[in-house]
Amino acid sequence: MKYLYLLSACLLLAACEAPGNSSSTATRSQALESPEVLIHKISDQKMVRGFLEPVPANTDAPRVLTISDGLARLGVEPRTRVLDVKFTDGGAFVLDATNVLSFHDGKTSRKIDYPVHGPLSVRAGKVAYMKGGIPDMTLHWASTTGEAESLTPEVKGWSPALSEDGESVIFVANVEGRPQLLHRTPDGQLFEVAWDGRFPTAPVAPQWRGDTLVFEDEMGVAVLSLSEGEIVADYPDAHLLPDWDGGPWIEEEGVRTQLKEVAQ
Repeated sequence: MKYLYLLSACLLLAACEAPGNSSSTATRSQALESPEVLIHKISDQKMVRGFLEPVPANTDAPRVLTISDGLARLGVEPRTRVLDVKFTDGGAFVLDATNVLSFHDGKTSRKIDYPVHGPLSVRAGKVAYMKGGIPDMTLHWASTTGEAESLTPEVKGWSPALSEDGESVIFVANVEGRPQLLHRTPDGQLFEVAWDGRFPTAPVAPQWRGDTLVFEDEMGVAVLSLSEGEIVADYPDAHLLPDWDGGPWIEEEGVRTQLKEVAQ
């Protein structure tokens, strides 16, 4: 059930593919009638907005957003259909609705990898993501130059979170039929993260800040202490917003709040 939540959770933001078909134009028109949402924001100069496309009832179809503004100066046209967007120094990583990951800087567009699934985690000029067919996705990362690398070819998983220096990754792995948090170190070693049983399942990437991992599951938003292996803060029914404006930020009943104790 928790894995299905990853694929079908309905949030303000999302990062998975929607099936392309002859009704895509109508779907896009319907999306433009939906409320505009903030996809990602670093500053007033670096933010992108879009409209969430409707999803067919009684399906696990993933979520797609139609860009309204914010990326034209980087060479991405308005109304482009995307699964996720993350700004970084010099440009933005864009995961489009056909599962192609690329980097745009206003001068060139570099295709990085395919087929890619979100959510994307970006730190220090790198992007971490999952590649392959669901549920057999493996962890990869890439730089703004387009150089991609497979990090865990034998380990399936989802929901990566890069460390603040971009050298390590924590992600949810499928180990012997059960979910498990793994830490990949800069030298390529994998270690199990001590935890109390909850793990990221939402389409918004978890955020690794210092000794904490902030993530969303079907219960709400949790703050996990990596050293203690315990949830040290819990926000039931809240949604985690993408990493922006110094984050982390959550939304509860339409009100956005920064978790300042984690941001420090």
